[in-house]
Amino acid sequence: MESSLETDDLSADPTTPIHIELPSSSRNSTREPKRQLRIVDPIRGALSPEQLCGNLSFNSYNDQACYIREVFPFLCEGGDEFNAEKPLSFSNLDLRLKQSISVPSPIAELGVVDMKKRADVDGVLGPPVVRMDCGRSLGYFVYSKDKLDIEGRSNFSTSCANTALSKGKWMYEVLLLSRGIMQLGWASPDSFSKFNASEGVGDTPNSFAFDGKRTKKWNKGQTDYGEEWNVGDVIGCCIDLDVGEISYYRNGTSLGVAFKNVKTGTGYMYFPAVSLSYEEHVRINFGDRPFNYKVDGFEPIQSFPGEELTSVDQYLGCIDNILKLHLNSAKESNLYFSQLCMAHIFDKIGHLFTNPYVIHCLVVPFLTEKCQLPEKRGKFFEAVTTFLEEDELEEFVNELFHSVALLSYCCVYSNQPTEKIQYLQLAVDMLADTKFSDIIVGSPLFGQRFILYLHFKGPDGSLLGSIVPHPWWPGYDDHKDSFDSATRSIHSAIKQVEAMFAKMLDILLNGRHLKRFLVYLNDFIGHILTVAVSLANLRNIPIHQQAFMSNLFLAISRSLAESTSSLPASRVYIKQSYFTSKNDPNGKAELQRVGGNHSHLKKEFKDYLARVQDVEPDDMSHLLNHTALLFHLGVYRRLLSADLFCREMVDHAANLHAVRQKIAKCPAGETDVMEDLKQCEAVLEKDTITTSRMTAWIKTVILSEARMNDIIWMLRMLLHTVENVEGSAFVFMPEFYMIAILNMYRALQECFPSKALMKHRQAPVLFRELAQFFSKHICSEEIKSIDVKDHILQSSVIFVNYRHTLQALERLPEASCHHFMSSIVSQYSKSNYVHLSRMLIRFWKGHGFAYRDPPEYYGKRHEVLLPGVLAGTACYMSVYEVEPNPSVKYQNLFSSFLLQGQNGAKFTNIVFNQLNSCLTEFMNSRLEIRKNPSNYNTLVERSCQMWYDLTTILVRFLEMIAALAPQIMIANPEAMVYDATSEINMERLVQLVIQIMNRNKLLVMTEEHIIHQKFSSIDVLKLNAGITGIIIHLNRNAPHLMEIFLRKLITEQGFDLPVFHKFITATKEVGERRNRGTEYHFVNEEEVKEIDDLLAMVQSVQRSIDVESHQSEATISDDDLCPICYSRPVSAMFVPCRHKSCRACITQYLYNYKNCFFCKTSIQEVVDAEPEPETDPST
Repeated sequence: MESSLETDDLSADPTTPIHIELPSSSRNSTREPKRQLRIVDPIRGALSPEQLCGNLSFNSYNDQACYIREVFPFLCEGGDEFNAEKPLSFSNLDLRLKQSISVPSPIAELGVVDMKKRADVDGVLGPPVVRMDCGRSLGYFVYSKDKLDIEGRSNFSTSCANTALSKGKWMYEVLLLSRGIMQLGWASPDSFSKFNASEGVGDTPNSFAFDGKRTKKWNKGQTDYGEEWNVGDVIGCCIDLDVGEISYYRNGTSLGVAFKNVKTGTGYMYFPAVSLSYEEHVRINFGDRPFNYKVDGFEPIQSFPGEELTSVDQYLGCIDNILKLHLNSAKESNLYFSQLCMAHIFDKIGHLFTNPYVIHCLVVPFLTEKCQLPEKRGKFFEAVTTFLEEDELEEFVNELFHSVALLSYCCVYSNQPTEKIQYLQLAVDMLADTKFSDIIVGSPLFGQRFILYLHFKGPDGSLLGSIVPHPWWPGYDDHKDSFDSATRSIHSAIKQVEAMFAKMLDILLNGRHLKRFLVYLNDFIGHILTVAVSLANLRNIPIHQQAFMSNLFLAISRSLAESTSSLPASRVYIKQSYFTSKNDPNGKAELQRVGGNHSHLKKEFKDYLARVQDVEPDDMSHLLNHTALLFHLGVYRRLLSADLFCREMVDHAANLHAVRQKIAKCPAGETDVMEDLKQCEAVLEKDTITTSRMTAWIKTVILSEARMNDIIWMLRMLLHTVENVEGSAFVFMPEFYMIAILNMYRALQECFPSKALMKHRQAPVLFRELAQFFSKHICSEEIKSIDVKDHILQSSVIFVNYRHTLQALERLPEASCHHFMSSIVSQYSKSNYVHLSRMLIRFWKGHGFAYRDPPEYYGKRHEVLLPGVLAGTACYMSVYEVEPNPSVKYQNLFSSFLLQGQNGAKFTNIVFNQLNSCLTEFMNSRLEIRKNPSNYNTLVERSCQMWYDLTTILVRFLEMIAALAPQIMIANPEAMVYDATSEINMERLVQLVIQIMNRNKLLVMTEEHIIHQKFSSIDVLKLNAGITGIIIHLNRNAPHLMEIFLRKLITEQGFDLPVFHKFITATKEVGERRNRGTEYHFVNEEEVKEIDDLLAMVQSVQRSIDVESHQSEATISDDDLCPICYSRPVSAMFVPCRHKSCRACITQYLYNYKNCFFCKTSIQEVVDAEPEPETDPST
């Protein structure tokens, strides 16, 4: 080359950056470009390499030769680099590199086959680049740009490759990006005409498939085969057309020969083919990248780029030499020499840096093994940025980011996750580089690749056994120390990986890429919402996406928590301008708002929106919103699944303990029974060991203290968001904010250890903020969704269930406490009374008569079946039973409400109505069981248990009313003003006592064997204790009115004194009675004495009534008695129809109806009944 520029001696600062200018050329993989090199110096402009080197005052040919020899050691074997006639220098380096013979490199160990030889192989029909054939597919797929990443978007879609095989031994690999129903394998050309929306690969005679979800192999039928697969597994699909066999491998482990006698020979060929269910996602490798688990004897369908690999491998070694010289030498000339050498190297192999195989096989190992130092890796990135053309650089960076993502995704867990950390650190360094990150984040495929990084493949099978060699479970004392040590090792490894996740997010969230990342996040969430159909149907979200969302939520929340650590917690929240803007910031998702549909709210509140300035949502609010949505969509369900699995381990351990106790008690002669017990023990022990090991992983990875910290931070942020919403903006707030707050609290309280939450440094302030939230929004009229209201009620029940949270509720300002109680009681008839009853009864439990459970009952979680919001539906609620926490403060507030005007009468009437309904439902369920005790479904069983539980709760509710406001339950005849409502309540209570007393007797006598065998939670004596408690509390708090009540009870039709005596005595004896080994109630000595006093009082009143009945007779004629109850005289009349009844019956009737119960005329008013005029007998 000849220079066209004349230059003076170089006097520039040698540390000044130098840029190598390469004229544009048409590089490609088949032709090496010809071009001139120009070095752009910041002082003197463009220079040729010869100009630069010739003008260096300190430079000599010997300096150049020494440097070149160290960079290109393979040039030294010619032996003539120091020949005076042909010295080695930059002026002839290009020629010497072309003439040099490449030294065989370690790449030969990979078994690379020359591409030209592969072109002549028989048995392969198709193009050299193997891809999935979009034109030969059934159903709907989403394909990546390279046609190797495919996702099913219809019921059962089938696709095949563009290459067929007729002989030889071939394989391809499938990386599972989901774990659902997929059939992977091979299909003949004639099979494609038979595939349809329900039949795919393996459902025809000449197609063969393996499905790891169902562990079946398919060929016109199904047979058990293989083992269950998981997300991140690599499935090797191998076909031997020389012998006619098909086999499969999972992560390099053979699953055995799946099919034999596969038809081969003339006329038979097979395509790689897959069938995917909806939303199932795989990436297929036909050989465009190195196999993760190559099977000996089987070849990839696509050829290796053998010659290119050898060339790139040699030159990467030269680049490594340059980087070492740069780091180890401070010579001024090395800066220029290194640039010249890099220019020559990339001129030779730059076009190969776009080959995925080269990147995957050589560049990634080079960066992770030889360029671990940040400075060294940074210099390599700088060289690539400088010497690759723009289109080459963009393709190289994207392929590198993709290759590292795939390698990271496939990493198997280890207690020393060095490999995973290496790949994540490489990704972090790429994102930290300005040029690289612009290309990566700007790529339309960034989201698909980013997901792969935030995946952590957990261990299973034998690997889990090696990580947790000694399992442990509650009640099993051996190996506790070893188990804890294994748990700490897992925690240490996971902590390192999660720290790298957070680093990646730090770069994306705190730089210029935030807006691009938010666009990606918005698109991802929009896709998830489409899959889920609606926010109420989140079960459609695949498990692998839940895992990704969980890791993304973790990384974002930690990054945000760190970046906002200098701000007060109360200042970190979503601004209300974010959700009051005219356009939904969540895009097409159109999320439901607290006040209803967004489009409807915009019309209803158009005047308000006109006054509110429509500002562009700030990035922080956008990010916080999407992070909360991640929790709502995926994280919470993942936490529930993890908690359920941990509970299964506890159940297995309890069952194992029970079986071993039976073995110990089994008589020596019962050999058959002993054998069955031993088999059961073996199965339970295996299940317990497996679940114990997995529980160690779950509690460390999913239910860790670090995760709890993240949820607490996000929960407080949402609480502050709701707290700072003003005026009408509240109805525009996304509904899922409320649901996420409730789910976060329930996850913290139920999924994580309660002691860990109570000891958390933010627990006191968190409980205070939650208490304020519940007091303000329980039964709120602004919340339109019935489901959300019901969710708030359920969570409130849990909140008052624990002592520490109940105390937070009691410490609220008086106004908040009054608002909380008034909201509950005022909405009792409008909302789900079941939850409100459970909540109010928590304030009472512990103060009721014999209202105590056995110690072993506490500390356990129970699944309770409850009536649903809609009629005829039911739902489950998880209740964690704790020791009674009665609240005197809220009892007093409830008492104050009852004693205000007609509140107590109306409220008690509602409770009586609900109690009658529940008791009727229970008796109907019981009757159905009685008719067919040996054959009834589980739903009837659970329904019977549900209605019985609700009946006992409502009886206890009446007990609380009787204790706090007895005057509501008993009419006082000496009162100056007649109180018809009290008389009604007393009569209904008397009827209730007699009804339960007689039905309870029937239940004990006729069905005790059924109930006690089928339902562990149904004890007929619970109702005894509740009814006895009502009477005892009336006697405690209104002894002067007790005789009135007892007279009414004893004189009521159906009352039987011996039955009543037995009924009350059963409650007295329950303290000494053990039913199936469990004491259901405990009656203390004081309560026993009260029972004795009550029985004595009943007998005394009975004697008085007997005496009075002999001394007087009834003086009221039948015509003057109430036609409804026939026990009281007529005293009131309806207007205008003038039908008459007693005041008590009319008052009770008007609680529920507003028309005459005789003629159905609308009632205008009720007046005192006019006496009938005396008639002349003669007329």
